[in-house]
Amino acid sequence: MHHLTTKYAPDERVAAVVRRTGCTEQQAVNELIAEEGGVDDAVRNLNGMARTTGDDPRLLPRADWQTQARGTNDAEYEIYRTNAESLGWRVKSYDEWLNS
Repeated sequence: MHHLTTKYAPDERVAAVVRRTGCTEQQAVNELIAEEGGVDDAVRNLNGMARTTGDDPRLLPRADWQTQARGTNDAEYEIYRTNAESLGWRVKSYDEWLNS
C-alpha cells in the first residue's frame, strides 16, 4: 500500500466516502489523497463532479457490478439477438457478442 493511501485513505474513510457518494473505492482513495484525508471535502468534490457531468454517482454502476445471470450464455445471446433485431441493430455473431 502506498504511504499516501495509508496516511490519508484508511479503510474506514474510504468506506465512508463510498457510502456517501456511491463512487468506486479507487475514486474515494484518489479524492481522499487529494483532500489530505478530509472526508467531507472528498464527498463534496465527488458530488460536485457528478453535478458537473450530469451523472449521479449513486445511480452509476460500481466497478465490480455485473449483470445478474439469467441463465446460460446461449439463452442470454438469444435475448440480445431478439432485442437487437427488433431495434434494427447489426446483430453480432455469438463469438463477437461473447467477447464484447
